[in-house]
Amino acid sequence: MTRAQIADPDLVRKAEAGEEAEIRECVGLNLCVARRLRKFPIACVQNPDAGFELRAVPRAATARHVVVVGGGIAGLEAARVAAEAGHRVTLLERAPSLGGQVALTAGLPRQGAHRYLIDWRARRLERLGVHVELGVDADADAVLRLEPDFVVVATGSEPGQRYPGAISAVDVLRGAEASGPVVVLDEEGHRKGAGVAETLANAGREVTLVGDGVAPAGSLVHTLADAPTRRRLQAAGVRLVRGVRVVSVESDRVVVEREGTHEAIRAASVVHAGRHRPADSLLTVLRDRGLAATTAGDARAPGLVEDAIRSGHDVAAAL
Repeated sequence: MTRAQIADPDLVRKAEAGEEAEIRECVGLNLCVARRLRKFPIACVQNPDAGFELRAVPRAATARHVVVVGGGIAGLEAARVAAEAGHRVTLLERAPSLGGQVALTAGLPRQGAHRYLIDWRARRLERLGVHVELGVDADADAVLRLEPDFVVVATGSEPGQRYPGAISAVDVLRGAEASGPVVVLDEEGHRKGAGVAETLANAGREVTLVGDGVAPAGSLVHTLADAPTRRRLQAAGVRLVRGVRVVSVESDRVVVEREGTHEAIRAASVVHAGRHRPADSLLTVLRDRGLAATTAGDARAPGLVEDAIRSGHDVAAAL
């Protein structure tokens, strides 16, 4: 119950009052544990106010019309915080559903709790009266027609193209075909590379997960999820390659180097679970058209889910 009440300090009161739908569920990502192990102040993925209680968001002196472009996790958080501060908020999302890349992550093995991050915020926006429009590919003209006082551009990020011909991990999660044998190139050592490798292996593919300068799942060590993740990968038959750097990606192989020795790994498909770049082009256009605007989440700086939520929260808190 400790982590649950970090995620929602009002959990007991809400449960007693029959307000279960209002409870902000702990998602078990263990950011609180990771920060404690590294001697950092407490923090929570689901509750960005945890550890920052003395920086409470004040009620807005003047209500403004805030338009949030993008219904990923940063956009949802920015819309929530702005609406709770008393602003009138409109959220525009290109896809037919909310959540962005976090919704894709929720489809990975053992990552379904990511849905709580999305669903709680979606319920909260409904209760706050935020106007949400789905299926809207908002350009500058569409935003201008809404006559906003301020725009938050939370349009996410795009996979980098370091290896032409490789399939991005995001595209695999969206249904792109990756025939085996598959080599997954992981530049981050986080859930994306490991989760995609496990998903493909569970679908019957022969999979090799290569940590490109990182250990597969190594970034999960402080959340205590690294060992269980590696056990699941091994049980699924995924070959783990660590202690290497990628030299080249060719049509039928990936060449890696370890201590001066090269090794070729056979591959029919290569999946790149690497760094992203901001999808922030709308910001410049809006500013050129005279609108006050800023970015949030991956559109500002691609990072982890906790970074996106913190960014959305802080951008809205500063209005």
